[in-house]
Parts: sequence; structure tokens; C-alpha cells
Amino acid sequence: MDTFLWILQWLLFAVFLLAGGVKGLLPPERLLAIEQMGWITDTGIFRARMAGYAEIVGAFGLIIPGLTALPAYFVPVAALGLATIMGMAAVTVHRPRNEPIVTNAVLGGLALVVAIGRLIEPVT
Repeated sequence: MDTFLWILQWLLFAVFLLAGGVKGLLPPERLLAIEQMGWITDTGIFRARMAGYAEIVGAFGLIIPGLTALPAYFVPVAALGLATIMGMAAVTVHRPRNEPIVTNAVLGGLALVVAIGRLIEPVT
């Protein structure tokens, strides 16, 4: 189970680091040029940046405790935070625009698996 959770944590780390980096670091004109980022015109660049920074922090929260002496409870907290971000993005951003929420549901679900799994079996 520990190996499965580690693989899932590293996968989610890569996905959220990339997604958060795009939202948090790209210049606004390049960000708005990405077709899937059309929602930013409705919500604003500030909210997109904050979501990106939260995703970056959450991504590191999935792996850093297992690699350092940080307490193990940070992993489920980070995973729950990422699941919340995905749920809120689906409800407040994508659903009103009639966009698919499958990606949000899958990533949020995987983050919940990590959260529950790490509550049962903490990082070793």
C-alpha cells in the first residue's frame, strides 16, 4: 500500500506542480492564449494566480514530509487541500461555463485516495 501511495503522490506532485506553475508563473498574455484557460477571462488573473500558487504548495506538501523530518500529517492535509481546490474549481469555474469537470473529478478523487490512505498508513 505504501508503494502505491508513493507512486500516486509523485504523480499528483507532477500534475499539480505543472498546472500550478502554468497558472502561477506564465505571463498573463501567454496564459490567456491557452485554450483551456478561457475561464480566466471570467474569474480574473489574480484568482488564477492564487489557485496556481495553492496547487504548487499542495504539490510539495504531498512529497516533502516523506523526504524530510516534517510531520506525516502534512500529507493528508495537503491532499485534502488539493481535493478541495479541484472541487471548488469544478463547481465555481467549470460547471457555470458548461465545461467538462472530469479532470477535476479524477484529480480530486486521486487526492482523496492519498488523503485517506495516508491517514490509514502514514508516510514512513
